[in-house]
Amino acid sequence: MIDDDDIAAEAEADVAPSADADPAAILYPDDAPASEAETPPAGDPAAPPTDYQLTAPEGFDLSPQMLEEAAPVFRELGLDSEGANRLMPLAGKLADHIVTGLESDHSTLKKDWAKATLADPHIGGANWNETRRLVDTAMKYVGAGPQSELRELLNESGLGNHPAFVRAFRQFGAVLARKPGDPAPKQDRLSTLYPND
Repeated sequence: MIDDDDIAAEAEADVAPSADADPAAILYPDDAPASEAETPPAGDPAAPPTDYQLTAPEGFDLSPQMLEEAAPVFRELGLDSEGANRLMPLAGKLADHIVTGLESDHSTLKKDWAKATLADPHIGGANWNETRRLVDTAMKYVGAGPQSELRELLNESGLGNHPAFVRAFRQFGAVLARKPGDPAPKQDRLSTLYPND
């Protein structure tokens, strides 16, 4: 018959560490460094490759620099080429997500610039039609007609609606629209001395 003393002795024998065991390995066996027997030798088929053959997701190109940066991480994770390739669709989705977020942020920024321009009392509001006429005069003067590269750049980037751009080109257009002999627009002394205040 087995008594309690036999069970306790048997349990101690199963978990009792040897005298030369690493204390960290005893307390935290998962954190203990791998022994040499557990690390596959360099020529072992289980060892991660030194060169990875990756297939980029559709619509993406893998640059050699990206692969060079990713390879040490793949090796550290113990991934072979097949395992690394399983991550490629996820990388593509992540890249798409980042691009979509940036495009959304830029679209919001462009709308904010347009709202700020329209709300500006000097160039927007009741002055908006005059501002458009003067900016158009300035744009035509620099050769930026409706189908020009500059107009395309300004429209795509949203800079054409930025209050600073509109303010500058409105003033430029006002100078160009002045007829010879017309008096310069009057400004008070403070505006002349401190135009940004």
